Amino acid sequence: MARNLVQDQAIELTGIPRTTYQRLERGQADARYSHLLAIARAFEVDVTELVR
Repeated sequence: MARNLVQDQAIELTGIPRTTYQRLERGQADARYSHLLAIARAFEVDVTELVR
């Protein structure tokens, strides 16, 4: 089940620095595989859902 998180919660759960997370959201940075895994875990989705 996908989770509805606000940005602060997602940042806390992923451990990704705030500026990096914000740049990822805006498409201003390419995500590392470790970032994708952390985001997928935080939102309780498969990593393939993030890269479709």
